[in-house]
Amino acid sequence: MAMLITIEGIEGVGKSTQVKLLENYFLEKKIPFVSTREPGGTKICEKIRNILLHDEMHPLTEILLYEAARAEHFTNIIEPALHSQKVVLCDRFMDASVAYQGYGRGIDVKLIENLNSIATKNTKPNLTFILDMDVENAFKRLEQRGSTPDRFEKLNKDFYEKVRKGYLDIASKEPDRVKIINSLQEIQKVHNDIIMHLKY
Repeated sequence: MAMLITIEGIEGVGKSTQVKLLENYFLEKKIPFVSTREPGGTKICEKIRNILLHDEMHPLTEILLYEAARAEHFTNIIEPALHSQKVVLCDRFMDASVAYQGYGRGIDVKLIENLNSIATKNTKPNLTFILDMDVENAFKRLEQRGSTPDRFEKLNKDFYEKVRKGYLDIASKEPDRVKIINSLQEIQKVHNDIIMHLKY
């Protein structure tokens, strides 16, 4: 059954880990799926990703680059997979733009929602999981990684408080689609909480 599932959250909440666990879950269940990410998924989108993560730019340039990558990604990866009746698992999607560029950068949310609709041909995820934790603990996790931070990981806690609020507001407006998962829990418990909401 075709289904678009997205994983969202601020930096450091464990999205990559949970995406990997879901991939293994779908493999065990023999459910046809495609796992992808935003920005990314195609050669062009990966080039845009590199620019977005490392080059300074105006917030309007930022959102337009994200939406350009999303349009390319949706048309070439997500839409064909859905037409083939596959599950699409995507690490970040349209809600990230509302949270980061809307709430975080201060770009008009309605404008972002309109751009999202254009880029995705009015497609929304069937199910979105927001991995949620307080900003303080998320930053501690980032510090423990020890990797070189990208442009977004260098942003301050005030920015991420706004982004987190954006995600929580999205969830409050669309509770049927968007599920908040407490990502301060043990990794397996987070995974189990996600699985509870799946129809597989």
